[in-house]
Amino acid sequence: MARTRFGILYPFGMYNQQIENLAKQAGYEAGLTFDQDAWQPTDNLLELKRISVYPGLDVIKFLEKLKNNK
Repeated sequence: MARTRFGILYPFGMYNQQIENLAKQAGYEAGLTFDQDAWQPTDNLLELKRISVYPGLDVIKFLEKLKNNK
């Protein structure tokens, strides 16, 4: 049974071109990084930015992260 691999989350958002190439070779179509320049547009689905959410992060702080793009 073939499995589809859509996305990979890079541990701690750490990746480089070699890791990105390995993800692509493994069949991943998208990869999520971590907080770096969040919400910046990209044509590369293997470099999608994400915003961290952790215990103690209230709605106001989360909205500030969105507003400040961090």
